[in-house]
Amino acid sequence: MKKYIRVLEMVKCYKDNIFITIKLDVKKNRYYVATMFDIKEAKLDSYIRSGRLVKTT
Repeated sequence: MKKYIRVLEMVKCYKDNIFITIKLDVKKNRYYVATMFDIKEAKLDSYIRSGRLVKTT
């Protein structure tokens, strides 16, 4: 079982919103993309309201 001390979730806006989760594998000392998928605007708004995501410029 892998242990992660840091998980970074971010949304990058191109033509569509892309949700990316990046994890750190401590044992191998590397980051990797764990998930990547398109996400609807309504779901983004929900994540922002709940505090899961923070909107930056």
